[in-house]
Amino acid sequence: MKPLFLSHQSSFLYGGEICTLAFLRELEAQGARAHFAAPAGPYLERAKAWADCHEIPAVQFRRELRTLRTLVPALWRSHRALKKILEGKISLVHATSLKAMVYAAALPVPVLWHHHDILPASLANDLWVRALAARATRILTPSQAGKEALRQSGVPEEKIFVLHNGFALEDWKPRRPRQAGTLRVAMIGEISERKGVDRLLPIAEALPEVRFTVIGAGLSEPEFARSTQRALEAVGVEFLGRREDIPKLLQEIDLLLVLSRQDPLPTVIVEAGLSGVPVIGTRVGGIPEMIGSGGGLLADSTEEIVAALREMQNPEAWARFARAARAQAEAQYDVKKLTRDLLSHYAALGKEGR
Repeated sequence: MKPLFLSHQSSFLYGGEICTLAFLRELEAQGARAHFAAPAGPYLERAKAWADCHEIPAVQFRRELRTLRTLVPALWRSHRALKKILEGKISLVHATSLKAMVYAAALPVPVLWHHHDILPASLANDLWVRALAARATRILTPSQAGKEALRQSGVPEEKIFVLHNGFALEDWKPRRPRQAGTLRVAMIGEISERKGVDRLLPIAEALPEVRFTVIGAGLSEPEFARSTQRALEAVGVEFLGRREDIPKLLQEIDLLLVLSRQDPLPTVIVEAGLSGVPVIGTRVGGIPEMIGSGGGLLADSTEEIVAALREMQNPEAWARFARAARAQAEAQYDVKKLTRDLLSHYAALGKEGR
């Protein structure tokens, strides 16, 4: 059974895209090379290393009436292109995001919807999710929190399955033990309100002895990103911009700080765990299940986070969390095992039909 991975994305490579590339790579390693369809751009170019790739005229969009003028023609043209790709080659479609599922909804083959997000609770979002779920044969989500959010939106529980994001363990090496001295703390990801980068300000003010760095860009909220960067730079926080060398950067920091207000399963927490870097994260979305086995600390208020950072300044405590972080990441996020699980979903999808 040969799947077609489908994405609406062209240039942004965040957690869901990184996860998809890891699965494509491992599927080929296990003798199950897939097809991949997306708009022209860096994402499609990266996928060519491990998949038979097809360019489609899909566009990024928001759920706003003004986008219909570009979305409707893109949907029509993409549907025609996808039907041609499906002819005689493809028996199922793996929609890699909510918006990819919009493009997949009318296709005449079974569709696996891989939903990497947790939408804010609202009637409009519930209707949106239920409508797309009705067109999917199965739905995958990377966390129990994601599954519960779909269930709360009214999606039948028997359709929803948890499949963690997969990583090639051999690509990630634990960093060297931390020595006494300045604690180096980083936030890695998009500079957005959802990711809570602005919450770093009172923490940095309370701990001038800690070196704080923000790695990422504000692509979806540029005004928020600019004002947040100005405020944080005023208290000594360093900004490195968007980087592609995250494995190298994780070797150079002591701690990952995740201050998200909403997050289904932040990829960077797994990357930190595989690098032996402890995490302090908020109690939202999938974060508690990711670091709840000793690989870090959960904290929400400024006072809790400051106390947790002070605990991590002790090299012995840091070493204990670092070992637990690597062990949990190895146990839960091995792409070899998770790809075998994904193939079992494909097999079941073929039996269930549409």
